[in-house]
Amino acid sequence: MPDGATPEIPAWGDDPNAVELGVRFRSDSHVLVGGIRFYKGEGNTGPHTGRLWTDTGTLLGTVIFTDETDTGWQTAAFDTPIPIDANTTYLASYHAPAGHYAVTHDAFATSGIDNAPLHFLPDVMGEPNGVYRYGSGGEFPTDTFPGSLYYWVDVVLLDDVDGDGFAASSTTSTTELPTTTTSTTEPPTTTTSFTTTTTLPDTDDPRRNTCAPTPVAGCQAGGAGKVSLRLRNVRRDAHDRLEWKWAGDAGVTTGDLGANPTASDYLMCVYANDSLVLSALAPQDAGCTGKPCWKGTTRRFRYRNAGLTPDGLSTIVLSTGKAGRIMVKGKGSNLSLPTLPLMAPVAVQLWRTDGGPCWESRIATPLVNSSTRFRGRSR
Repeated sequence: MPDGATPEIPAWGDDPNAVELGVRFRSDSHVLVGGIRFYKGEGNTGPHTGRLWTDTGTLLGTVIFTDETDTGWQTAAFDTPIPIDANTTYLASYHAPAGHYAVTHDAFATSGIDNAPLHFLPDVMGEPNGVYRYGSGGEFPTDTFPGSLYYWVDVVLLDDVDGDGFAASSTTSTTELPTTTTSTTEPPTTTTSFTTTTTLPDTDDPRRNTCAPTPVAGCQAGGAGKVSLRLRNVRRDAHDRLEWKWAGDAGVTTGDLGANPTASDYLMCVYANDSLVLSALAPQDAGCTGKPCWKGTTRRFRYRNAGLTPDGLSTIVLSTGKAGRIMVKGKGSNLSLPTLPLMAPVAVQLWRTDGGPCWESRIATPLVNSSTRFRGRSR
């Protein structure tokens, strides 16, 4: 259902007690959970906190809900998306400090709720669905109530993360699950050696560690409607933000990403009206608190740099597949954002500086282009 869907009971009026409410789910594939959301009825006042757990009660991520509406779906995004494994049970929950939570009876009594790749699980002995725990919040919910109640808490997959200021939004339903992924845990850390060999560029190839003054030809373009760019440039540089999401129509292979995560620098270049306005490097030899920033699996490379050095990039996720997906995030004072608004068209290119493939997007008509924010999507 769309965001306008409502539960059987929007607000359980007989229970004003503080309670953590949860739902168990699985995914058919490795995905990134971008956030948590829940349905809010009258009397369900905050502050509300969302959490993602393993099925055994290990806390993977926490997020605080802000700018809530009086009623309806409320969504909050994790600072960093959380990867989850395929065919593995997880639990999403939120804390309702004033009770009055939404309820649907018998939601999981005979079957689950399916919307691939996500599945809310049916209620079975030893692993019930629709769980709760009374208290001040932060404790893993394990109690259940006869009738397999659904408390209208949901997860938001990465593709549904949206909104100005990098907050999340999505659709959810009792018949359809949101298709999202995020995590605060590390993805699988097994390093895989690929057989692809890479030819270093000629000395005059601009794809070194410096962006070319104008966009380079030959990069793989993102699909129509599959690329978005968001920038926030405010007075306090610590609050500056960048987010670029790319998905292509053609496949991306492990060979496209490079021999291994530490084989090549990745360079992000942003152009306004074909003039360079931003350059940000994710170096292959970057170290993060004594360990590599880059990690690789058979399906993706991931870069996480809490120190935001040298140019403010915090997260890069490069995923293979028939279409392939890329996400780049940056923030803070090391991120040298251009003065806004930008002159369109606005182009973004992500290069492998060893001469491998590059990926690009072009936005001709931004949705928002003000003195503090830019937001646009490929057409």
